[in-house]
Amino acid sequence: PAELAPEQVMEFRPDMPLLVTVRCHEEGGLRRMPEEERFSLLRAYMPYATAIDIEIKSMRHGRELVMEAADRGILVIGSTHDFQITPGVDYLREQEKKARAYRADIVKFAFTPCRPESSSSRSRKAPLP
Repeated sequence: PAELAPEQVMEFRPDMPLLVTVRCHEEGGLRRMPEEERFSLLRAYMPYATAIDIEIKSMRHGRELVMEAADRGILVIGSTHDFQITPGVDYLREQEKKARAYRADIVKFAFTPCRPESSSSRSRKAPLP
């Protein structure tokens, strides 16, 4: 698909709230790019954003970005994605605690729901049909 310049975003969907995310490749993003480049893209679109979504594992390095969003009244979503397993409850609680410590307004978990056939909290499990 053609890429929109930041200025074109509101022409595209002017009446809709805008959630901006530049997902890292390891969590489902289409391209591999340095973290600073992803942060730069988030900053470029921030004037048009209602919320930004940043991976919890990137929030520590993105503290300035998170604070800038908060100063502008933009919601910060701290997220984690794993489409191979169903994380255990302890792992999810640990991620939520990190996201809250890094000032996320909302915490988002995206994962593949699986049957609890394994007792390991981070192991591969049988996917639901």
